[in-house]
Amino acid sequence: MFKKSCIFILILPGEWILSFANITGNTLNMDSLFKKTGWVMILFLLIARPLCAQSAKKDIPAEKINTEYKPKKASKSATSKRFFILPEYKILHSTHGDNFSGGDVVFAYKVSRSLFLGLGTGFAYNKYHGDNGWELFSLRFLPVFADAKLFLPGNENIAPFFQLSEGVSMNHYRRKNYPYKTAYRVSERGDYLYAGVGCILKISKFLKPVIGIGFNGFRMSFNSFDVNPHGFTFRIGLLI
Repeated sequence: MFKKSCIFILILPGEWILSFANITGNTLNMDSLFKKTGWVMILFLLIARPLCAQSAKKDIPAEKINTEYKPKKASKSATSKRFFILPEYKILHSTHGDNFSGGDVVFAYKVSRSLFLGLGTGFAYNKYHGDNGWELFSLRFLPVFADAKLFLPGNENIAPFFQLSEGVSMNHYRRKNYPYKTAYRVSERGDYLYAGVGCILKISKFLKPVIGIGFNGFRMSFNSFDVNPHGFTFRIGLLI
């Protein structure tokens, strides 16, 4: 209703001009009249425009105002869980040039904003490994360890961390001493160590892969005659 009245106000001065011209005839000074009515039309435009805009705002129901804006919920970061299970596949490239493959599983608990502590166990295997002039066959390592992850500042999708694992490894293999041809079984215990860096990548709520690189050893010792496969390790897992 108010929009129509605004249009009427804008057209009305022109009608006044035509009516007044018909009444006065030739005695009317048209130039003077158009100048005066021109100022009147400008005045009406200045008044009518804000009034129309104000009426448009009043026509919007109050319950519809600000209903289109919905603040986004804060998404959880990659380390928002208090407890998690981390199964991983890993491959160790030893200093002797061969590879040990296996896996770990870690059960961890969040003790602070940036620190996770947990317990883990694992398995590593290699068919053949040469060490100290010995030929070693069917090597199997079974470590049990305590694990600590210190997370660095990241964002909701990326969580980098330092990792340190220490424990005990039960090592089993068959050893053949030169020049003997027969191999005999060896079972021994060693100090397990892993130190490295890694990162959790949050792809979705349920898909959080974990990658890491570092140094790994299954029998840390200063005795050069101990069988101690160690070297660079790459690991990849999935946070559950």
